[in-house]
Amino acid sequence: MGDVNVIAEYQRLIKIFKDSTYIYLSTGYDSKSADIFQEKWNDNHFKWNNDFKKQNLFNAKFHFYYPGLNLKTGINYSLTDNFIYNGKDIVPVQYDKPISVYNYWINNDLRIGHFSWANKFFIQGTTATDVLHLPLLNYYTSVSFYGTLFKVMHFQIGAEMYYNSKFYADKYDPSTSRFYLQDDVKTGGYPLFNLFANAKLKRTSAFAMLYHANSSFMGGNFFSSPGYPLNQMAFRFGFIWTFYD
Repeated sequence: MGDVNVIAEYQRLIKIFKDSTYIYLSTGYDSKSADIFQEKWNDNHFKWNNDFKKQNLFNAKFHFYYPGLNLKTGINYSLTDNFIYNGKDIVPVQYDKPISVYNYWINNDLRIGHFSWANKFFIQGTTATDVLHLPLLNYYTSVSFYGTLFKVMHFQIGAEMYYNSKFYADKYDPSTSRFYLQDDVKTGGYPLFNLFANAKLKRTSAFAMLYHANSSFMGGNFFSSPGYPLNQMAFRFGFIWTFYD
């Protein structure tokens, strides 16, 4: 009751070096009531009865796209008041100071002949590191070779990597199905490699992937959050056959 969400957007195409360039600006305000389970809970392990204030979020975005280099980049900023989080004792609490979160990202997809190199880079920070833990750096890269066999079958083979810097990731509590704050164990700082192959012949597509190909020789220290390891190396494949009515 009384929640508010307002968004204003502006986008425009401009010319830079005879190429169309896309600019996107947006700003928004969101005032939202706490989740009912953040306010009231009663089970065998936890009990709380809160009366939280509305969370207020202001955000601003600037995005830029230059097709000539297939380059996308942007800056995002948000300011949150009355932030609600689960503390180290797993019980929800409300932060009484404003929190700023800022990030910069850049995506680029280079194509040279039959080779493609895609990159996604994301760096972020916050003014409230005591209640909001974020990895400073997130990075994704993919290298692939694509072509056509026998003039009819399109294919792509390559490798990809996911990485984020070390940070105190929130811990998961199964009894409440919520993540909560912790500062004992760091996760991240670990690259995850996948090898993949894709093929398409008329209406039939197929894929194969060797997921987490580096799990057997990099020490086994791969966790998405404390106590929850990533899946180890696995082979995955599948087919898609499209039917027309």
